[in-house]
Amino acid sequence: MTIKRRGGEADAQVTKSGVFYLQHGHHPDDPAHAGEAQTAQRKEAGITRSASYADRPVALARRTKAKELIERLVPDRRVIISEPDDTTVTEWRRVIDYAKRHGLVPEGKRIESLRMWNRDLQISLVEGPHPNSLRQRPDEAPPVHVPTQLRSPHPVVAALRDDEGRLVMPGPLRRRSLLLLQGLAAEAVRRGHKVKEREVPSRHRSHAYTYNGRHYPSSYSRRDGELDLVVDGFTYTATIQQEFPQSTEPERSKSLVIELGYSQASRQSRWADRKRWVLENIVGAVLREVDRVDPEPLNDRTLSIRTVRRRRAPRAHCARDSPVEARRRRRRRQPFAARPRGH
Repeated sequence: MTIKRRGGEADAQVTKSGVFYLQHGHHPDDPAHAGEAQTAQRKEAGITRSASYADRPVALARRTKAKELIERLVPDRRVIISEPDDTTVTEWRRVIDYAKRHGLVPEGKRIESLRMWNRDLQISLVEGPHPNSLRQRPDEAPPVHVPTQLRSPHPVVAALRDDEGRLVMPGPLRRRSLLLLQGLAAEAVRRGHKVKEREVPSRHRSHAYTYNGRHYPSSYSRRDGELDLVVDGFTYTATIQQEFPQSTEPERSKSLVIELGYSQASRQSRWADRKRWVLENIVGAVLREVDRVDPEPLNDRTLSIRTVRRRRAPRAHCARDSPVEARRRRRRRQPFAARPRGH
């Protein structure tokens, strides 16, 4: 309050701070109510604080969709979105990313999305962490020499070089793929492993036929190149190919990827060109993974094969048979002419 005296008269006026005190019960500069004072000043100036991202309608709707997706994935393990357009696919990927970032995915599992051949979008709940979270930097593995020229190649690499149906890709990428496979094969042999040729499966070959008196043999056309690495009796199939063969972007179309022929959540099986490194720096990491032969999965696999064979064993090896089965077995062993009539 301000008071002015003139000619024996007093003029008292309430200041802005006084008006604020009368409205709120405390001084605007009181440290205990500093936040409230700033909010009141913002309201007087017509400034409203924007809502946080979590409180915005888009985020709330995305959180609702993420929760509904998790509720469907937990019992069913898989959700199929029928022929979504690109906008819908983008929105579903944002929903999946929201679920990952906000801890909605069950512990010990991960979400994977895949665009199917029929344009459907498949969203799956998979066991174990993503292989990307387990991968190590390439510089942590011993470097492996990759030649710059293909001289005296390994027989398997030479066969791939001479096969026009394999590594069907632009010339520079084909040459680079052969050099990478040569470096991989030479180092594997140096470490005492075996390198074998892997034939193209029959499902990828066309059928031979004859038309108008001319014979057309079986043929194939594959973008990839494969070789087998045998380590302690276990075979790894190393495959190299373009990562994005149909991409129109020059940088993406030049990217190569190496994969090992197994799928295991606790193991890395895929390496590709990236901004921080190229495959020439990763061959050592690939062989480091090949050298990690884990005997436990092999024992489990052998045990499962033996169990299947035991289940498929002929009934003649069973200790007990019903009388009807025993009679039928004896009849099958008898010659037809020796069988009694009327049976």
